[in-house]
Amino acid sequence: MEHFFFGANSQPMFGLLTEPAGRVRTGLVFCPPFGEEMVSTYARLARWSKELAGRGFAVLRYHPRGTGESGGSSREFTVTSAAQDAATAVEWMREHTEVERVGIFGLRFGASAAVYAAAQADFLILWSPVINLRLYFRDMLRLRMTKDMIHLKSDRVRVTAKELTSELEAGRSIDLLGYETSPELYRQMTAGPSWPNDPPAPEVLWLGLPSERAQAEAVTGAWKDRGCRVDVQTFREPVFWEDFSSDFPLQFADFSIAWMERKTAEPVSTR
Repeated sequence: MEHFFFGANSQPMFGLLTEPAGRVRTGLVFCPPFGEEMVSTYARLARWSKELAGRGFAVLRYHPRGTGESGGSSREFTVTSAAQDAATAVEWMREHTEVERVGIFGLRFGASAAVYAAAQADFLILWSPVINLRLYFRDMLRLRMTKDMIHLKSDRVRVTAKELTSELEAGRSIDLLGYETSPELYRQMTAGPSWPNDPPAPEVLWLGLPSERAQAEAVTGAWKDRGCRVDVQTFREPVFWEDFSSDFPLQFADFSIAWMERKTAEPVSTR
């Protein structure tokens, strides 16, 4: 495993590249989830990256700007910056490795950032993407209030969602589960950027829970109409991003590997 910094000198991103021995045809960029979900899944996705390397795939993991070891402050993290960072990571993989294909793997918000990136990736693997960012942000506010109540052993919240929203609308950052959250991130999430009608890649694998299938098929319909090869599959898996256990969606992982191995066996098309 090789670790390094890449991207803009003013705000470099921390990256980790795991490569197998021998010829590598396919590279996969891991676009991480946001906030506490990034922390809770970090070790498990690191282990999966090693498994992928053992199956012949090069894997680039990175910390988006404003998170982890990368440059920038958490206040500067936005939907736009996350999408830009995914595109930068794909570009780095193409320029610094000898892979023939580059795909993006994204979990939850990371999957959303991968879609918004328009990164010229050859394929996307999306695990339970966050489609409605407005609802997602509201759920994070509720989770913060729930954790406040548990921590303070109180039957009432110390601060309400309305008060937190008022702070953001007044141009002030708030603490959201230990992360400084800016008015700009709030604005971009609640503005509800629409999913693009144009396919984000020639091929997309979308894996989710059974309850997510209808919405997944609805938002990918336009991509299929424009020639994208979309495979939507659902499995009953643990909602593993909500805890720090060792649970991992083995059906998601196995199906993703098998799907990529089929793609690796196919001739490489000219983008």
